[in-house]
Amino acid sequence: MDKLTTRDEIRTRILDEIDEITKADFVIDQIEELADSECPIYYGHIIAQWTQLGNDDSNEFGEIMTPDEKTTIYDLMSADLWLYYKREFLSVYNEILDEQEKGEN
Repeated sequence: MDKLTTRDEIRTRILDEIDEITKADFVIDQIEELADSECPIYYGHIIAQWTQLGNDDSNEFGEIMTPDEKTTIYDLMSADLWLYYKREFLSVYNEILDEQEKGEN
């Protein structure tokens, strides 16, 4: 759990759950749930994964939260990881849809 989930692993997760995802009323909710399931909960794992994020993916927490005096660094790192996984899951999901459309034509 100390390494970021690879795109291949994300692809496998999506393909395993593709029927549930596509049948859902709100696909984005399903994608967000998958992203959430990839986020570590232990401080050491959070730090280990967050340090692997590229510059474009770190310190993006402002997209989903406004830090206050109770916000910890772990909260900020977790938000960055969640946003990263959400983007990755959505990107891979869209790739799969594109492949399926090309295969049907």
